[in-house]
Amino acid sequence: MYAIKRCLLASIFGLLVLPAAVPAATVPSAASGVTGGPASVVLWQPGDPGERLFLRGRVVDPSGQPLAGALVALRQADGNGDYHDVRYRATLQTAKDGSFSVSTVLPGQYWGAKHIHLLVRHESHGQLVTRILFKGDPHLNEAREGDFAILLEEVRKDGEKVLVGGVELVLPSNAGN
Repeated sequence: MYAIKRCLLASIFGLLVLPAAVPAATVPSAASGVTGGPASVVLWQPGDPGERLFLRGRVVDPSGQPLAGALVALRQADGNGDYHDVRYRATLQTAKDGSFSVSTVLPGQYWGAKHIHLLVRHESHGQLVTRILFKGDPHLNEAREGDFAILLEEVRKDGEKVLVGGVELVLPSNAGN
């Protein structure tokens, strides 16, 4: 039943909430300034305000098959809720297994619930425009947005607290394919 509901929601809204299940060993260290490839980016820098966030995602087609080479563009506010022209935005290209990861900061309060904007596209599929929301945000409208908010878990990395979460993004099929 859960799998059916999951696929139905994904086909309608394009966003699935996954358990974090991100081992602390996979979270980049605070000293890491390298991106680790086109499917991974480090936006958070030591001294940035806010809580560190490590987000792992996967892009799939409606049947659940991973989409390699999908472009994931993201934009978010910093830990204080301010948007910047360059900081806290990136475009990633998914790996062969459709995965991507971002080391960033939990966005501060800007307008409504805390969120990260995403635009996801692939040459053989439609595009998805969505937001990642966060469980526990007092500005989250649970009745309307709660099913699409991710639960963050806390891990320790190099003695520091890092929040971790995961998403699965489902791109619609192109009409005519």
